[in-house]
Amino acid sequence: MENYIKQLKWSIIKILSNLSFAIILLTVILFLSILSTIIEQNRNLEFYKETYSQSLFNNKLIAWQLIITLGLNHMASNYWFILLLILLAISLITCTFVNQIPIFKIAKTWSLLKTKKKYQNFNFFTNRHYYTFQHYEFSYAYKGLIGRLAPMIVHLSIVLILSGSMIGYTQGFIAQEFIPKGEMFHIQNIIDVGPIANVPQNLTGKVHDFFIQYENKRISQYFSNISLLNDSNLTLAYKSIFVNQPLTYKNITIYQTDWNLLGLRIQSYNSNKLQIFLQKINDQNLWISTIRNPKNPQEEFSLLLFDLTGDLLLYDKQNYNIKFINLNITGQLVNQLQLNHKIAYYNRPFKVIDIMTSTGLQIKSDPGIILVYIGFLLLIISTIFSYLSYSQLWISRHNSNNQYQGITNRAIIYFEKECSQMLKSL
Repeated sequence: MENYIKQLKWSIIKILSNLSFAIILLTVILFLSILSTIIEQNRNLEFYKETYSQSLFNNKLIAWQLIITLGLNHMASNYWFILLLILLAISLITCTFVNQIPIFKIAKTWSLLKTKKKYQNFNFFTNRHYYTFQHYEFSYAYKGLIGRLAPMIVHLSIVLILSGSMIGYTQGFIAQEFIPKGEMFHIQNIIDVGPIANVPQNLTGKVHDFFIQYENKRISQYFSNISLLNDSNLTLAYKSIFVNQPLTYKNITIYQTDWNLLGLRIQSYNSNKLQIFLQKINDQNLWISTIRNPKNPQEEFSLLLFDLTGDLLLYDKQNYNIKFINLNITGQLVNQLQLNHKIAYYNRPFKVIDIMTSTGLQIKSDPGIILVYIGFLLLIISTIFSYLSYSQLWISRHNSNNQYQGITNRAIIYFEKECSQMLKSL
């Protein structure tokens, strides 16, 4: 029984350490990853029923049923997809310890026997960066041992990338917030969260300012000045963020994603201030707000604006029709004004003193991202190492005859030329 268990363990180790098995697993994972980009992820059930309603296998199975049953609609959190990733990591680790490390040790044993120009006849080996060993009439030389590290570094990099991705999935979260300028916020609107993620509740943010940079009346960039504070109201981080320049604090990253106009602050003739709501028209950069006199419904006008430059249009009524590109507003244009520009309408003076804005922030935590970065860095290094040839030379003397043998794992033509030059030197 004990021998059977040992044989079974060794059989499992042989399968896991087989490079072909790892390649098959990687191919399956790549296929499923491609499939997840084709099939929309994390949609509701009705979406899949409407989109994938065709019948399969002689009308016995419908496509959306297959997608839901196999979990193809949430591939990243699919348990059997995660098991495939874990199995691939175990296979690469086993292959490294069972195959790659012993091969490297065998190659490395020769480095313990290297000499430094001890034998004058083999100085050309040193000049060509070979390590040499000589014992009586037998000589050995090699170079490029570091190239033997490339497969192990590749395995390590893939394991780190998979581990970082798993940590990010299980412990990470994504939140989306729309915060008015000048307001405080907490991480509340969670749109995706890992099963063991810890969303910090002792962290407070504040949007100090939001502004847009224009070039030729077109948006060039938009910025948010934000800070993070702790429970004692002490500032932990502060930054003016914009697209592709987020604020990072520990494992939390805050990205600038969107913006919107909320309303207008208006000051009346008697210095009273009121806030009126702005409504966005369709998906175009056009906002409108209508002001009515509650005592006289006939006294009504609308304010329209297209951006944050401060230019406003005053129309005498709200009857408008928005086309796809051209705007056709049937109301009569009364005046064009700017911020803090006094105007009187229906014998009531007022001025718009501020445009109320909100900034769209994406708050993301990915504790495993550093492992992913290290993994890709090692993958780049291993690619460089893989181009280094591991070459070996053997020389044996028999009376007045010398026998030469050589082998390399790549760049064979270059190795043949190198050997030919060294033989001429001899």
